[in-house]
Amino acid sequence: MGLRSRLVVSKNDNSLADGIESNRDLDPVPLDSPRRTWTWPSLLGFWVAEAFAISMYQVSSSSVTKGLNPGLSILAVLVGHILVCIPAMLNGYVGARYMFMAKTIVMPIFGLTLFIWAVVGARGFGPTFSKPTHIKDGTPVVVVFFQCVTAAIGPKATLALNMPDFTRYAKRPRDVFWTQSVGLIVLVTLCGALGAVVSSATEVIYGKVTWNPLEVSTLWNNRAAQFFAGLCWAFAVIGTNISANSVSFSNDLSLWFPKYINARRGAYVCCLLSVAATPWNIQNSAKSFTSFLGGYVLFLGALTGPIIADFWICRKRQFSLQSLYTAHGTHYFTRGFNIRAIIAFLCGIAPNLPGLADVCGAAGIPAGAKYLYSLSWCVSIVVSGVVYWVLYKLWPFPVEERERYLVGVDTNDGPPGIGDSETYGGKEGDSIANATDKSFF
Repeated sequence: MGLRSRLVVSKNDNSLADGIESNRDLDPVPLDSPRRTWTWPSLLGFWVAEAFAISMYQVSSSSVTKGLNPGLSILAVLVGHILVCIPAMLNGYVGARYMFMAKTIVMPIFGLTLFIWAVVGARGFGPTFSKPTHIKDGTPVVVVFFQCVTAAIGPKATLALNMPDFTRYAKRPRDVFWTQSVGLIVLVTLCGALGAVVSSATEVIYGKVTWNPLEVSTLWNNRAAQFFAGLCWAFAVIGTNISANSVSFSNDLSLWFPKYINARRGAYVCCLLSVAATPWNIQNSAKSFTSFLGGYVLFLGALTGPIIADFWICRKRQFSLQSLYTAHGTHYFTRGFNIRAIIAFLCGIAPNLPGLADVCGAAGIPAGAKYLYSLSWCVSIVVSGVVYWVLYKLWPFPVEERERYLVGVDTNDGPPGIGDSETYGGKEGDSIANATDKSFF
């Protein structure tokens, strides 16, 4: 047996794919499958663990560095999470599978300890929150505020886009919606508040604003405290990369190479490429960090808009599982490419390109383009979604009649307005032709 043959991943004998390559990690998961182990405590615990990440801390601490007072910094994080929660719930994000419960216990305790240290060291909330807003370069406060809103959206914009990677592991689809709203809007915002409070407190205690939590511990005169703080943040980074980063990357890579890449192999590739991307350059300063977040979220927004418009508006929450796994089905479009989505994506990023050029160092960019760029994610998701809907009206794609029986969500187990079909049985490995909303998602 040659090396190439040994690299082929295994797949179910009754593969759901017809005429296209697939593997077990790409196939739909039946609602009665033992792989669906996530209940609402698991989902909520995931968000607790996901909240306490260095990136979420830095989102609000960088806002303080840019000149906003702590109150406005926390408000910017809250607004950003409310906005990104909408597509996250619409796309049904749940979470990944490993390492969350341990991190759920450790990181909130560490975060609370750090918060208490900051408040006590700054002698209460008064000195910390009395800091006024002062933008050094003269940029209007409202522009800086929305720049910080966009930065807050950044770390979770990928999760709003790639949520189908995780939804399939939830036992009850209804749990996906309320746990995401509570987890993303409340719990993740609390970590943002931690960053704003601690970074402002460092100015009171040490005389300078320290936006990076790893640098805060270097200011302590206690080597044991420095060690355990660094250990907790390292644990947080590992957990975040397993949950929010490697899972989605693995599934995306598996879509391109389903014959050779499964979830585990994709995670290995993600690990190697993440080092090659030199992420430490993003951490050079608060400005480089927020510039990176503002730049990549405009592309994610332009991808998210057509997805929401396609499922919720054009198809009216109806899709065919059989067509999704069949070559030349209604979801195959033009040789596997949806031209409408490509055009909508390009239209979504176009208004923000001048602003992106400005943060990359280009000269002569109009002030209006810079201000528009502060809303890059909102602009890209709205423009791309509207353009996709208009193109659908002008150039409609066929929708099979049977699609209305394959909604993908159980009538009695989804949010209001979702699911209006009969419920039928099904087991893992069944032919896709026998699958309906209760069987697969």
